[in-house]
Amino acid sequence: MKYNTVHPFFFKKDINFIFREFRKILNGSGLLSMGKFVRLFENNFSTFNKSKYVIATSSGTSALEIILKSLNIKAGDEIIVPCQTFIGTVSPIINIGAKPIFAEIDKDFLLDEMLINKLITKKTKAVILVHYCGLIHINIFKIKKFLNKRNIYLIEDASHAHGASLNNIKAGNLSDVALFSLYSSKIITSGEGGTIKTNNKSIYKKCLSIRSRGLDIDKKDEIYSNLGSNFRVSEIHALLALTQLKNINFFINHRIKIAKIYTSVLHDAVNEKKIRIIITPKNIINPYWKYTIFLLKKQNRNKIKSIMNKKSIGLDWAYEPLVHMQPVIQKNYKVKKLPFSEELSKTHINLPTHYGINLNQAKDIVTALLKTL
Repeated sequence: MKYNTVHPFFFKKDINFIFREFRKILNGSGLLSMGKFVRLFENNFSTFNKSKYVIATSSGTSALEIILKSLNIKAGDEIIVPCQTFIGTVSPIINIGAKPIFAEIDKDFLLDEMLINKLITKKTKAVILVHYCGLIHINIFKIKKFLNKRNIYLIEDASHAHGASLNNIKAGNLSDVALFSLYSSKIITSGEGGTIKTNNKSIYKKCLSIRSRGLDIDKKDEIYSNLGSNFRVSEIHALLALTQLKNINFFINHRIKIAKIYTSVLHDAVNEKKIRIIITPKNIINPYWKYTIFLLKKQNRNKIKSIMNKKSIGLDWAYEPLVHMQPVIQKNYKVKKLPFSEELSKTHINLPTHYGINLNQAKDIVTALLKTL
């Protein structure tokens, strides 16, 4: 059996539900796009996440572009973003003419808060915190207070963090506005898709308008009062997301159990300083999009990956190269080297935590890794 790094999982009863309901739509009993299942998903996600407002979008990337436009961020404005993130956290900034300001990360791959004040200028309009692999920044409330005093927005990129929480407050409620991804590699998926979450009614209404080509949601007629685009969602994507959301606690609990197995088996190697793992504080729930291990003995991770692949075990790392080193960024911006981040990023590997792996298999995977190391 091959253990892949990601494995979207749908229970048979949910597959049957998706087919049955979509067949009804194809037979003319519902809308193909932006119908009752999109609204139901938004409502259910709002209830699960305890967020006042949820907007389904075509992707996590489009969700961020909508957010930036809703905050009136314009050409020349600056957005601080960690360098350890996916290109989708940065491309919307560039697409609206703003400038990404890349920050070093800390030892756990989160934006180094000590650098925020040094990076802020008169042009700074927002800071994006990325919950890498589901881990929330322990000082996010302190960061938000610091930024809001300076009229700077805090945005959560919670693409890895469905169900994550700090002090029982779920990701998406820790900032001014947040985005989640529903891409096929994420904790829950609709294949392609994303969501926006906020507790700010003004931001919500603006985002809702921009998602639908700038439609004025307060008017009965088809009036367009904002410049938007089509970032809307089909009913089939909403059906996929609905069934995944129904099982989200089940998926998260399974991931946490796998992470505990990995941590237990790796205990001696950590104590002997052969490797390092990320320690999740007790007041944080980490849904473990993946399980990150840092190599401390100059091991060749490409060789490790090759050996593990021969054992039918997949592992990976994110991201290579780091986003500020991607050709499109280097070509358009004068970007300083970020030596700590660039070195640290070369030392990590990720083990899978998804539902396609049972607990016994998790033990086999981490035991095989130890032997390989």
